Amino acid sequence: MDGIGEKDFGDMMRLWRECFGDDEAYVRDYLLSWRLKGKSFVKRADGHIVAAADVHLFGCDGTDVAYIFGVMTDGRYRGRGLASSLVAEILESVRNAGCCLAMLIAGDDSLAEWYKGFGFSSRFAEPVSLVSSDGSFDFGTGCSELNRVQFRIADVAAYLALYSERTGSSFSVAVSDSAIEENNGFFTVENGTVLRTANGTGVEVTVSQLADLYPPCLSHFSYVGRRV
Repeated sequence: MDGIGEKDFGDMMRLWRECFGDDEAYVRDYLLSWRLKGKSFVKRADGHIVAAADVHLFGCDGTDVAYIFGVMTDGRYRGRGLASSLVAEILESVRNAGCCLAMLIAGDDSLAEWYKGFGFSSRFAEPVSLVSSDGSFDFGTGCSELNRVQFRIADVAAYLALYSERTGSSFSVAVSDSAIEENNGFFTVENGTVLRTANGTGVEVTVSQLADLYPPCLSHFSYVGRRV
């Protein structure tokens, strides 16, 4: 985690351009000017970085959301579970840092389905803007209409409390989460207060379906520039 030094610049440049096809100027700008404002997660093999992803914080309506950016794996090392391991590590880090919500932008429909297997929601229809605080760097796709995010609830109790507080909703829901044990259980939500118990009755959903059923309704993000 966060183990990128000057000697790794060539690995990162090659890996990024191989996976995303961005021009050298864009990648250089990100690696030199913006990467250090976030947190990097990497996997190494044979002395080189072969998989990586970064996390940056964006804020909306007083809520910090962890944005997972640039998930990539060297083509020679795909199929070994490296990206899966990175995503799992990132979600644990996001939760430990106190963020109840993460988001990302999948490159295509097949990747969007893959991320749903990690508890991410469906892709939301409303595009979002994810630019740096000075407006000089776009963390999105480069096409605003394609910036359709998927959300991942990292802390169900905290998320439901926030959702109820904002919407005034009261409901009961039974949540299952195969990745984060603390998110499993029966939750009673009322006026911003959440009670978690082992048993109860209510709508039964996976953590992925929970974000679809009770969406965060966030779209106008500002770059925080603080590490997770």
